[in-house]
Amino acid sequence: MTVPGGGRPAALEESRDDASRGARALVLDRTFGTLFWGKLLSSAGVWMQGVTAAIVVYEGTGSATAVSLITLAQALPQLVLGPWSGVLADRRHPARQIVLGRMLCVLGSGLLAAFFATVDPGPLLLVGVVFACSLLVGTGFVIGGPAMQSIIPDLVRPSELHTAMTLNTAPLTTARIAGPALGAFVLGWAGPAASFAVSAATHAVFVLLLVLVARIPHRSEGDRGTAVSMRAGLTYLRAHPRLWVMLGATALLGIGTEPSLTLAPALSESLHGNVLLAGPLTLSFGIGSLAGLLGTPVLRRWATVGQAAWIGLLTMIVGMGLVAALNSPAWAFACFGVAGAGFSWGMAGFSSLLQSETDRGFRGRVMAWWLVAFLGFRPLSASTTGLITDLLSVRAAFAVSSAALAVCAGLLGLALWRRSPPTRFH
Repeated sequence: MTVPGGGRPAALEESRDDASRGARALVLDRTFGTLFWGKLLSSAGVWMQGVTAAIVVYEGTGSATAVSLITLAQALPQLVLGPWSGVLADRRHPARQIVLGRMLCVLGSGLLAAFFATVDPGPLLLVGVVFACSLLVGTGFVIGGPAMQSIIPDLVRPSELHTAMTLNTAPLTTARIAGPALGAFVLGWAGPAASFAVSAATHAVFVLLLVLVARIPHRSEGDRGTAVSMRAGLTYLRAHPRLWVMLGATALLGIGTEPSLTLAPALSESLHGNVLLAGPLTLSFGIGSLAGLLGTPVLRRWATVGQAAWIGLLTMIVGMGLVAALNSPAWAFACFGVAGAGFSWGMAGFSSLLQSETDRGFRGRVMAWWLVAFLGFRPLSASTTGLITDLLSVRAAFAVSSAALAVCAGLLGLALWRRSPPTRFH
C-alpha cells in the first residue's frame, strides 16, 4: 500500500503517454487490480453479513420489522457519516482511511462470529447484538467508501477512466450475486458463526492486500489547493450544477434498483402463488447487471459516456416498468435482467462523468455525496413501494415507481440540456 509514500504510482508516471490499457491490464495492475479484487472480495463479505443477519434475526424473532432494523443499521451510517467521511478523503491519507474502514468491518463481523459461537441468545439480545455489530460494519463501509471511490482517477490515465469506472462497478454487481448465495450456503452448512467468520475474513484479506501489495498515492497540500471542509464542498457543488444532475441520476438508479429486492417476494407470490421465485428474480437482476458490464465496450462503440449513462437509466426504468404490464414469470425474469443491464450502464456512465468533472481536491466530498445519493433514498423507496403494494398491488407499485422515475429523469435531462456540455470528457 505504501501508506507513507506520496505522488502518483511510478509506473503510471513513467507510462502516462503510452496507449490506454484495457480492462485486462487494469485488473492485473498492482494498485488498481488490488483494489478491484479486494473490493470484490470485501463486497461479497458485506452481502454475506447482510443476508446472514437477516436470516438469523427472522428465525430468532419471526418479525419482519426486526429484520428491517438490521437493514437500517447498515444503511444509517451512510447518511450520517458520509459527508464527514468525504472531507477526510480529501485530506492526505486515503489509504489509511480505507484500511481503518475495513478493519471496522472485520471487527463487526468478527464479533458476531464470536457471539454466535459462544451464546444461544434470546430474541431481545439477538436483535440488540446484531443491530450493534451491523451498525459497526456499516460505519466501516462508509468510512472507507468515499476514499476508495475518489482515488480511482489518481490510479489510471484520463483515457482509461471510463473503463476503470466500469470495472469499479463490477465488484458490487458480482458480489450481489455471489455474496447472498455464499452466505446462505455457509449458514446452512456450518451455522451463523461460520458465516460471519467468513465475512470477517474477506475484509481482513482486503486489508492485507492493501498493506502488502497496493501503492496508493497520498494527497499533498498542492493537490488540494482549497479549504478541506464540508462547507467548502457544498459551496463547490453549488457552483457546479451539472454535478447535482449526476448525483440526482445516481439517486434515481438507487431508487430504481430497490424494487428488485423489496418487491421480489410480493411479485413472486403474484406470479407463482408463493415466494419461491423471489430469489431467482433478484438473481436475474444481478445477472443482467453483469451482462451489462460485459456489454459496455459494445455500447461505447457508438455512444459517448454521457449517452450510455442516460441509455442505461432509461433502460432500467423501462425494464422495471414493463413488470407491471406482464403476467408471466419468464417475462418478469427478462424484465429484471434488462433493468439490471441498464443499471450497470447508468452507474458506470454517471460515475465516470462525476469523477471526470470534479476537481481532484473535491473528489472525496463529491463521492461521499454520491454514496448518500445512491443509498440515502433507498429506505424511503422501499417503504413507499411496500405501502403501495399493501394498499393496491405489487404491479401498481412497479408502475408508480417507474412513472415517477421517468418524470424525474426527464426533469434531470432538461436541466442538463440547459447547461453547456463539458469539454474535457467525452
